[in-house]
Amino acid sequence: MIGETGFILPHQTLERLELAGTHDPYWNAAQREMILYGKMHGYMRMYWGKKLLSGLPIPKKPMNELFMIT
Repeated sequence: MIGETGFILPHQTLERLELAGTHDPYWNAAQREMILYGKMHGYMRMYWGKKLLSGLPIPKKPMNELFMIT
């Protein structure tokens, strides 16, 4: 479980992340932009990636999940 500043909690599944269903409105907006347009603004791309990486304990797993949801 991530602290109050993180957003990925045990109940956040890969499907929920893919569908932009987290409680973080900025992360959700960035994910929706990726789904709709296939790209996102540079700042939001960094925010999106950092939030995802900060919530997962093993570096290889976040990278694999990033590729799966994009």
